[in-house]
Amino acid sequence: MFLGRAPFRTARCRYMQLRNGRQDAAKHTPNVHLVLLIGVTALGPGFLNILIPAVPRLAATLTVSLATAQLTISLFLFGLAVSQIIAGPLSDRYGRKPVMMIGLAFACISSLAVWLFPFIEVLIVARWVQALGVAAGAVVCNAIIRDVFDRDRSAVMIALVTSGMMLSPMLSPLLGGLIDSWLGWESIFLILALISIAMIVWIYTTLRETKSIDVGQAGERGNFRDMATLILNPRFLGYVGCGAFVSGPHFVFLSGAPHYIIISLGRSSAEYGFWSATVSFAYLMGNLLSAKLTPRVGVDGMIRYGGVLAAAGPIAGILIFHVWPSAGPWAVVIPQMISNVGNGLALPCALSGALSVRPQVAGAASGFAGSAMMATGAIVVQAVGFITAGGFSSAFLPWVGLFVCALMLVSYWFLVRTHDSAHVA
Repeated sequence: MFLGRAPFRTARCRYMQLRNGRQDAAKHTPNVHLVLLIGVTALGPGFLNILIPAVPRLAATLTVSLATAQLTISLFLFGLAVSQIIAGPLSDRYGRKPVMMIGLAFACISSLAVWLFPFIEVLIVARWVQALGVAAGAVVCNAIIRDVFDRDRSAVMIALVTSGMMLSPMLSPLLGGLIDSWLGWESIFLILALISIAMIVWIYTTLRETKSIDVGQAGERGNFRDMATLILNPRFLGYVGCGAFVSGPHFVFLSGAPHYIIISLGRSSAEYGFWSATVSFAYLMGNLLSAKLTPRVGVDGMIRYGGVLAAAGPIAGILIFHVWPSAGPWAVVIPQMISNVGNGLALPCALSGALSVRPQVAGAASGFAGSAMMATGAIVVQAVGFITAGGFSSAFLPWVGLFVCALMLVSYWFLVRTHDSAHVA
């Protein structure tokens, strides 16, 4: 009798520890920690976007083609994809805090390498290593939120963190354009190295660990078993697909807008930074709406509405290019603002849904979801780079965004909706 009741007691003790751990972590999540999570999450989009206005001048300075210079963006996204697959499981096994600090150390070293040796070969490799470092921040921050909060509350918190983080893609292109104009593109990497050092110190002195570590082979076997179950779950794959594909128009803008605004229209890199900040503001609005409406509409409802609105942006772009040929930058800005609102509505909920399928391995779930989004972005960015380098009209770009949004709606309909479950933790 005693042996028969032992597994039940063990399971009940683990459940009580998890519940009490979440309550304790929630009590000890002060505003300074929320600001820290926002700052760490902002590093990925900040490091990505700050170089984009400098890409045309960078290509001219290093005497390389625009498609080659575009590798500094697409390989950065591939680096984000690879790193998140690695960082998520590592944070489940060894804890959230050390993974974040080691990642930022990689980002700092690679940034200093570009500043000291500004050659295209060093730049491409260093950008990939840079991405490996900063990606750990976003993955671990999402996992920390899931450590502390339940499914619906996690979606709200991810939306709030993302809302604060949106200052990064709003301001970093403007900052990058100004630095490029005044000091040269090489100085951008010195600034990024100093930011990395400051974040390492802040994490070390402020953040507390939220993950209880399973030590030994039994813990490792449990983690691998949970991850295998996660990857084979259609609902998880559906949420991952929704998060990856709903961001498609954003990546089309990242790759195509600099060519269209700076080269085709002859505007400055600083002006491109202004337009990029404008469309990022629309994403911020979507995040704030997501945080407010998710408790009433639900995670899946917000994904549906956000996906439809994200697809409406490219449709508007197709119409503008045909009806208003003299629109100038507005031809890409207006459609992207519409898509970014939809992206802001859907993405936090898609991430929360993916993390809630198997909360025991929230780090791995966050890593796989983020990796899929960055891999999709890298493919879209490089595809658009080849399109623009091949002399195709910019009017073709909205069709690429519409195709990716269609994949998002297919992911939701066939994987999330058809495998709906009655209850998710």
